[in-house]
Amino acid sequence: MSGLPTEKQREVVQTLTLEKKEIDQITGLLAEVKQRFSDTESQEFLDEVGLYAHQLPYRVRRFMSRFKLGHFTDGLCCVSGFVIDDAKLGDTPRHWLDRSDAVSSLEARILHFMCASLLGEVFGWSTQQNGRIIHDVFPIKEYEFEQLGFSSQEPLTWHTEDAFHDYRPDYLALMCLRNRDNVGTYCCKPDYSTLTAEQRSYLFGPHYTIKPDNSHLSVNNFPSGTQTTTEREAAFKDIEQMVAAPRKLSVLFGHPDDPYLRIDPYFMARAEDPKAQDALEALIRLIDASYREYPLKQGDIFFINNLRVVHGRGSFVARYDGKDRWLKRLLVSRDLGKSRDHRVHEYSRIIV
Repeated sequence: MSGLPTEKQREVVQTLTLEKKEIDQITGLLAEVKQRFSDTESQEFLDEVGLYAHQLPYRVRRFMSRFKLGHFTDGLCCVSGFVIDDAKLGDTPRHWLDRSDAVSSLEARILHFMCASLLGEVFGWSTQQNGRIIHDVFPIKEYEFEQLGFSSQEPLTWHTEDAFHDYRPDYLALMCLRNRDNVGTYCCKPDYSTLTAEQRSYLFGPHYTIKPDNSHLSVNNFPSGTQTTTEREAAFKDIEQMVAAPRKLSVLFGHPDDPYLRIDPYFMARAEDPKAQDALEALIRLIDASYREYPLKQGDIFFINNLRVVHGRGSFVARYDGKDRWLKRLLVSRDLGKSRDHRVHEYSRIIV
C-alpha cells in the first residue's frame, strides 16, 4: 500500500486570473487593512477579516462562492495574478519558528485570509506550529527525509488533511510565495464508479484506522504561549492516545452515489477484514493512477475541497539557499461551532 503517485500528469485547474482593475482594488483594500492590523494571528484581525473579505472584487467573491457551492466538479480552484515582489519578500526561512516575514508577506497573508474567509472560518491546531492559524510550508534540513510538509527528498504521501480527526478542515487554502523549481502539488478527486458495489460498501463501513500524522506529535512542536501548558499537554496526550489506539472509522461517508472521503494511507494499518483491506487497496490503486500535478506559481492562492480531494507532493532537491519553495497554508471549516468542545472560548480559532 504505497499511497505514492506513479506517474506525473499536469493539468490546468479552474482559475480566476485577476485583472488590473481588480488588482488595483485589492491593493487599496490591503492598504486599508494594514493601517489597522499588522498581526494576522491577533484575535481582532481574525474577528474582522471576514468582513473585509466582502469588499473584494465581485468576480473573486462570485468565484469563491461557486467553488463553495460545489460547481467546480474537480474540487479545486485557484485565484491567480496577485503580484509578490520576490526581492522584498526576503529569504525562504530555515525553520517555521522564524517570523522574519512578519512585514514582507503581510499583504499576501491578508489577501490569503480574506479569500479563505469566503469559504468559512479559518482555524488552527494547538498541536501544530505553536498553535498558529497560518502555517508555513517549506523544506527544513532536519526533516529532509521525514513524512512531513517540511520534507524534500521524502515524497509527501497523498492524503486528506488531518484525516484522523473529526474536526478536520473542509477546505485547504495554499498561497504560493515562491516556487522557482515548479514543485507540483498532487491532487485527485477519485472516480468511485470504477469500484465494485461490494468495495464501496466496505469503504463505507467502520473497518479502518487512521493515526495522527507526524506534524501533530510533540517532538515536532514547541511550547506556545497561546494556550496554557496544561491545555497543550492535554492536547498532545490526546494525540498520543490516538496514535496508540486509533478508533475504527469509514473511509467513505455521506451520499452513497457521491461520497466524501477521509484517507491517509501512510498512517493507516491493515484492516482486520481481508475484504475491507482489498477495498482500500483498490481505492489506493485508483488514486495512484489518476492524480494530477499542479505546480503553483508565485502569487497563486490554491483551494482544495478536503472532503473530496486528496493532495500530496513528490520529492525534490532543496537548496536551502533562501529561494526554496515556500507556501502559506490555512485550514477552513464551514462550521467552526462543531468543534466547540475542543476550543477554550467560543471565539477561539484554535482546536486543543
